[in-house]
Amino acid sequence: TNFKNNNIIETSATPTILITGAQGMLGRFLCNEYNDCRVTSLGLDSANDTICDIANNKPALSARFDTVIHAAGSTCHENAMEVNLNGTINLCEALSNNPPQQFVFISSVQVYGIDSRESFVNNFYIRWKIWSDFIIYVFLNRPHCLWLAIAASHISKDSD
Repeated sequence: TNFKNNNIIETSATPTILITGAQGMLGRFLCNEYNDCRVTSLGLDSANDTICDIANNKPALSARFDTVIHAAGSTCHENAMEVNLNGTINLCEALSNNPPQQFVFISSVQVYGIDSRESFVNNFYIRWKIWSDFIIYVFLNRPHCLWLAIAASHISKDSD
């Protein structure tokens, strides 16, 4: 409860968070990190609170979330556009009537720390992730989004 001009304003005591890609490596980690929040997981299977393939469908989201962490994504050439771009469009459309206070978009150094040998034009993953940035800004009109870059898009024994 907050007080403003001697009036009581009810606020949610527990922050609400929506995490997409919640069964992925990063999504699972994030779901476990926010023990003091009410977390709603969104993903492809019954292990999630909300089941939706956002690459092909707009999720049914009626609640307003304080924070959305959009961790769903793909570096696979076969579905990068569907997951990264169409998935972001579908998520933003589902949130457009109740935009969150904060929107965290998970990306990678592959997009924002582009190696000089790689270009936006030749890399499908970079292209769809950057278009997704634009979609988030346009649909949600959220100038104070937090963009999070992670160290690498792939982890393997052969990683540099």
